[in-house]
Amino acid sequence: MTIRVGHVSYLNHEPFYIDMERRGIQLHNVVPSAIAASLENGEIDAGPMPIADTFRLEGICQPVAGFCLSVTNRSGSSFLFSKEPISQLNRVPIGVAAEAGASRDLLRVILAFKYDVQPEAFVSLDDSPPAFLLTGNQALRRRRGLREYPNKYDLGEEWHTWTGLPFVFARWMRRNDLSEKDAALLEDTLYVGLEDGVDGLIHISDLSWKKIKHPSEVLKKKDRITSAVLSIDKDNCRISLGVKQLQPDPWDDIAANYPIGTEVSGKIIKVTGFGAFAEFGDGLEGLIHVSQLSSEKISDPESAVAVDDEIKAKVIKVDTTNKKIALSIKAYKENQDISQIEKEQVGLDDFKEE
Repeated sequence: MTIRVGHVSYLNHEPFYIDMERRGIQLHNVVPSAIAASLENGEIDAGPMPIADTFRLEGICQPVAGFCLSVTNRSGSSFLFSKEPISQLNRVPIGVAAEAGASRDLLRVILAFKYDVQPEAFVSLDDSPPAFLLTGNQALRRRRGLREYPNKYDLGEEWHTWTGLPFVFARWMRRNDLSEKDAALLEDTLYVGLEDGVDGLIHISDLSWKKIKHPSEVLKKKDRITSAVLSIDKDNCRISLGVKQLQPDPWDDIAANYPIGTEVSGKIIKVTGFGAFAEFGDGLEGLIHVSQLSSEKISDPESAVAVDDEIKAKVIKVDTTNKKIALSIKAYKENQDISQIEKEQVGLDDFKEE
């Protein structure tokens, strides 16, 4: 008998399936919300079932060992985007994709019991609601946020900060009438796919939100890590992973933490022909244009600063879209106010580096 498995085509599910087709297991594309019905109707023999459905179908299904999809903190692929803070969503329609499974249930619980919020209704994403839930690949693509929806909430993180517990989104279940031989093959395939058959690469740019020169700055051999699946190369059995995607992005709150005129202390890390870069805060970098290095007019940045110099400056411009900050030593030394800083902004030409 050929084993039929529900295939959820989300990147964070793909490691489960990496070795299945080679072993003769049939993959049937099923959205998360339909896994339970497909198992119940006998259309598939096994699949990753949303956690709430596993209790309802205990009579016809059983777990496949301990395989599940869970997060210990941030999910990186289940986000609520909102024009207003989450605590203000009472009687507000919230968009949810029809395919959403456990994420939709988790959102209901968080809204009702953590924030005492009852939305007006869950509506289609096509209705352009003032708040909406994205999961899976759509959420991964928009994990850095949406300009028109300034409030972004990772449901895994919301759950963890509330309860201190991990959250299980889905558990691998199989029908009770699947033979023990086929059940053993499925279990072994899941083990091989997750442990032996896949290489995971974490690019240096995905290790930390800070700019690092070598992975050894944040990791050492045999460190145990939690990461997010970013992409899948089925042909070469390789997975691209990210660590920083499960950590708070300092740019999410940059405008609030570093408003125009904020004084910062930092260190020069690079000097170029058009100015210098300084590191400040928790690994942030700011550009100090040559015109902002000194109260005196200079043409050579190296005449004003050198690498490793400790400096004090003011924030004079923030570009959250391109993740750039402009600093000014001149504004700090002259103790410029907001109106004076706005005049300095005109000459920055949108962070042009020439």
